[in-house]
Amino acid sequence: MKQLSLASPRKATALLSALGLALVANFVLVNSNSLFILQDAFSAIKSSQLMLLNVLLFFALIMIIFAIFNRVLLTSMIILAFLVAFIFANVQKIISRNEPIISVDITSNIQNMNAILKLVNIWLVVFLLILLLIMIILSLIIEKKLKFNSIFNWFSRFSIILVCSILIGIFLRELPSVPSSSVTWKKEDYTFFNKMMINELNYSYHPESIKTDFKLNGSAVALASRIIVPIMDKPANYSKQTINQIAEDLGKQADSINKTRDRNIKNDTVIYVLSESFSNPQRVPGVEMKNPIPETTQLKKQTTSGLMDSYGYGGGTADIEYEALTSLSLNNFAPTLSTPYVELIPKLSYQSSVLDLFKNKNAIQPFQPDLYNRVNVFKKLGFDKFYNTSAPNKVKYTKTIDGKNATGNRVSQNSKYISDKSAYKEVKRVMNMNKGGQFIQLSTMQNHMPYVAGQYGKGNPFAITGDLSDASQGRLKTYSYEINQTDKALKNLISMVDNSKKDVTIVFYGDHLPGLYEWAQNNDQKMSQYDSTLHQTDYFIYSNHSNKKVQKSVAAPYMFTPMMLEQTNSKVSPYYALLTQCMKELPAGERNKYMLANGTEISEKNLTNKQKKLLHEYRLIQYDITAGKHYLKKGSNFFTVK
Repeated sequence: MKQLSLASPRKATALLSALGLALVANFVLVNSNSLFILQDAFSAIKSSQLMLLNVLLFFALIMIIFAIFNRVLLTSMIILAFLVAFIFANVQKIISRNEPIISVDITSNIQNMNAILKLVNIWLVVFLLILLLIMIILSLIIEKKLKFNSIFNWFSRFSIILVCSILIGIFLRELPSVPSSSVTWKKEDYTFFNKMMINELNYSYHPESIKTDFKLNGSAVALASRIIVPIMDKPANYSKQTINQIAEDLGKQADSINKTRDRNIKNDTVIYVLSESFSNPQRVPGVEMKNPIPETTQLKKQTTSGLMDSYGYGGGTADIEYEALTSLSLNNFAPTLSTPYVELIPKLSYQSSVLDLFKNKNAIQPFQPDLYNRVNVFKKLGFDKFYNTSAPNKVKYTKTIDGKNATGNRVSQNSKYISDKSAYKEVKRVMNMNKGGQFIQLSTMQNHMPYVAGQYGKGNPFAITGDLSDASQGRLKTYSYEINQTDKALKNLISMVDNSKKDVTIVFYGDHLPGLYEWAQNNDQKMSQYDSTLHQTDYFIYSNHSNKKVQKSVAAPYMFTPMMLEQTNSKVSPYYALLTQCMKELPAGERNKYMLANGTEISEKNLTNKQKKLLHEYRLIQYDITAGKHYLKKGSNFFTVK
């Protein structure tokens, strides 16, 4: 009885301590994500239920630690010490990089501990370790004097660790599979867990901004959603021998292709223009209006052009940009890998891309730079400079459509984005700063949501009729005016290229349709019926020195670089020999479907055996580059043009 009476208070104290520590951890971390600006921190909280879930996850983790050490005071001291250190590091990272600590920071820092120790005061580290050791010893002495020793017996410890691990494991496994946008939900996404998180707890994953994700969803939930993110299933027969054999065969293919090509793209200027939400609305069933992009329509008749099969609808910009730059297909990745910029590239030491073909390479996005981890990603990809609206490399041209200076540095109804006309002037400025060959990546902002009905008043000449709802027609009228301004600015960009003494090629594509289409009747049924059309944007490849047309009526963004190399008659590396073959022989693949030239979508099982074999080789190479053993290394012959 005496033993029972002593054990019960210890258990109660442990449970209360764990709950108190969980509440403290959640409260302090929520505030640290807003740099302890309380109003900012609590105004960002989406739901009390979501905060309770964060507390529950912290509580489960703390109970596991209590069960391992089996001491109240000792465990509390260790947890508090770790919490203080974590919060300090979290605040420092937000100050320096405007984003909190994520799981990849912890794993990469452990791997690079020697380099990190060189950056800190080693005596400060020694002092803190000695202080922690003293606290642990004092905790043990105090507990011994109070006879407040073991909390749980072995069975209880095992049960606590098992139950809490299962609870945490469920969220580690399931959270990465919750889609970031409801418009991209597939049939298999409608699970009990996903519906509970979205409908009951008001959870929404924010891959476009790590900081926003942590502020809205809480640190425990946001961290859990990023710890276990499978990159890609291992293809059959993956081995060093298989990869080396494929690389050797592709080397021979590259030699064969290069016999008929006489240019090296490194001497040219190549500009990739990701045009935000650019797509002709006339293709959408139920829309009746005049063509808002006549210049683009005419240009497409004269050069390589067609429709792009887009991964997204109303969003997905960074994913599509990733595909265009790296020539890797999201179709081949695990479904839970929603944003490679955030969940993949930070884990890689090298990511192959079109940048490898150039010495000078610069990126431009006339907006704030932190979305989708672009600052860090662009450094890793090898961009020399990233021009945006923040220091140190600010864009020079900042006028909006109406000729005023842009206002707002975030996506909101009150923001007025920098116009495409200004963005194209920035391209010209950056292009003229560099001599010789160069690569420029431009991601525009002008046509980004929201589309406010009546925004341009009587100056908007576009009349919309048809089957859309009145609200949708109002938004479409605004959007049509905006892409018409892009169309006019694009004419000037092409004129600038034509008058340039440099050999210039533009790869232009809309990243996705705007998420504004809503039918007055049977909207859900029509969204499903017109799914293929709602993922078709416009693209073209234009050169001022080549009239060649590459025939690809429906392309995927990962096909653009081999298409650009073919249009300019430029030599290829073994890597782009593979991608040239994929571009020629495979239909565009996105969202686990393949879009044929007529817009019809088929599944992988409907591909020919020859296509399936080629697709398997493509996946083997993609797996090695991203999730495998990296047998194909940076600087190897595989990525080099002879």
